[in-house]
Amino acid sequence: VSPSTGELIVPFYYTDTRKPTNGLFWVKKNGKWGCIDKTGKLRIPHLYDEATGFTAEDRSAVAIHSKFGHIDKSGKVRTPLTYDFASYYQHGLSIYQHGLSMVRMKDKYGFIDTSNRLIIPLIYDEAFPFDRVTTIVERYWLRYELSLDGQAQFVGFSFKLKALFIIAGLLIFIWLSSLVDELSSKFRAKVPRH
Repeated sequence: VSPSTGELIVPFYYTDTRKPTNGLFWVKKNGKWGCIDKTGKLRIPHLYDEATGFTAEDRSAVAIHSKFGHIDKSGKVRTPLTYDFASYYQHGLSIYQHGLSMVRMKDKYGFIDTSNRLIIPLIYDEAFPFDRVTTIVERYWLRYELSLDGQAQFVGFSFKLKALFIIAGLLIFIWLSSLVDELSSKFRAKVPRH
């Protein structure tokens, strides 16, 4: 709907929409996402099961049959849809010409640039996209603060490892408590009563 006139510009064809990014609107039809421009003209066909907004790098993360990659605003595939997951690109934070996208393959995370070059290898068990100049990643249940150049600084243990420490501590406490009760009972049995 035109904000100035209230006139209907795009008819009610779609089951879902997303806010516009860089002049395009993702719209869902028959369970698939495609893009229209502000006049309602279809710019990218309804092919995608998932889609994110276009970033300043002229990229959108998209998925077909659970395989992710990136396309540009013309619909051209820029990152082949081969990843198990791909995030948006975060512009303006990178030491590279453009931002980095977090990708996952075979349960490991890494980061690629807009040319699909692997900048940070697929070695992390958990990761978050770069929303700042650093992000948090996990490897072997240890947490690291990762910088854009791939340098990782240890910052602590993963929540899973912390949970194991708590459970182990609780089991040791229960065992020691029962041991103390047992020794206390034996000591009381040996002490003569007056």
